[in-house]
Amino acid sequence: MSSVDYLLEQNATRPVEVKKVELSGDSESFREGFFQTQLDPLFQESTLSGLLSRLQTTVNRLKAFGVHKSIAVKLDLDKGIDDNNEKLDLKAILSVEQADAHWLKVSSITRQDEAGLILSSGINNLFGGAESISIDALFNTRPRDVSSYAVNFATPVLGSPFTKAIISGKVSSQTLPWASHSQVIKGFSGRLVNNSVCSKANAPITREVGFEAVNRSVVGVGAAASDIIRASSGDNLKVSVSGSASIDSRDSIYYPTKGFSAAVTGEVAGSILGLPGDVSFIKTSLLASTAYSLDPINDRIVLNFSAGSGILHGEKTTILDRFYLGGAKDIYGFQYNGLGPKDEGDIIGGHGFAIGNISAYAKLPRLANDSPLRAIFLFNGASLVAAPTSEGATSPLKSLVQNIFSNPSTGAGVGLTYRSPNAQVELIYSVPLSTNSHDLTYRGLQFGVGLAF
Repeated sequence: MSSVDYLLEQNATRPVEVKKVELSGDSESFREGFFQTQLDPLFQESTLSGLLSRLQTTVNRLKAFGVHKSIAVKLDLDKGIDDNNEKLDLKAILSVEQADAHWLKVSSITRQDEAGLILSSGINNLFGGAESISIDALFNTRPRDVSSYAVNFATPVLGSPFTKAIISGKVSSQTLPWASHSQVIKGFSGRLVNNSVCSKANAPITREVGFEAVNRSVVGVGAAASDIIRASSGDNLKVSVSGSASIDSRDSIYYPTKGFSAAVTGEVAGSILGLPGDVSFIKTSLLASTAYSLDPINDRIVLNFSAGSGILHGEKTTILDRFYLGGAKDIYGFQYNGLGPKDEGDIIGGHGFAIGNISAYAKLPRLANDSPLRAIFLFNGASLVAAPTSEGATSPLKSLVQNIFSNPSTGAGVGLTYRSPNAQVELIYSVPLSTNSHDLTYRGLQFGVGLAF
């Protein structure tokens, strides 16, 4: 045991009080009132061990704001040792280095059936209280022309780095050649986002509640558009509230070898909650995944399992509210959004879906054990169905659930995948195995390239 550890052990229960906190470095990175709120817990009388614990908590909270590049803290005597007083008067010296306030991120994705570019830029710690403002821009050229812009303002709630309020405004337009129309969406949203840790699973948890009001326009309807597309043309207002929760205990987001993830979302729109708008529905989804290594020592072969399902239920919905599946983004062996209902050749989406995937990742011989290049073998299946048009002997919702799991489409693939923080590449030969009459299948190489800077 070192001399410092010995002194700490011998004085762990000794009363202490922090008389002052001195700041050095970028001491004006936070405005005074906000910084004082973060430091207040240090001024409570405590034992030495209790103070050290609160110091660590305070440093962790300051780091969680993402404003500082580094934070260091040390303790010193405030006025020396008073032999007549068991309590130690201390001062904390906090040294902080602020990170760059301005940031820019660029990412791109290119797949067999999709190509796009995402630009994000923002300013952190806008008013000295860990507020931020950011602008996101999305440009997609294949398989549809998309341009989307969003402005987001985020601020901590009650000075907590783990709860944020986010207000966003967005404008987007996209042309959907497979559905004979274009869409223009304008609106705003507000969200409360809370992050915490599940101690039992030692995994981060994110909870979110939100409100959204958007005007959605279906325009540019083609001359050969189906009746369903024509019926959806024009403007419609969606006003909704939503909630979501997610947890992720996986040991890696690239090649997990253990752990699990799960996410559940729900949205309620329109008159069901007494909200205004032209649509009224309940929309829910659940996605989960887990990883299992067949070789726990070297992780040469790892199995990944994922599954999910979703339901859209309501009397007033449009094609903009439905689910869409197919393509390298979710189901190999099928064209982009190629699963599910069609109407006179137009892809119109579905009211319910189920999806499952089993993937085996294998390390390649003669490569380093931590090489980001792996072989992949996969089998996936999914079902995307429309709401029943008549009740029959059962309710529409019950019939919808039964139809989801009645006749899935399946596909398989084999190939190579490369995953790292700055690049993700996939080259997979896929084939459809079982299909439904309305499916648009794809047999051959499906590739994807994602880059981030």
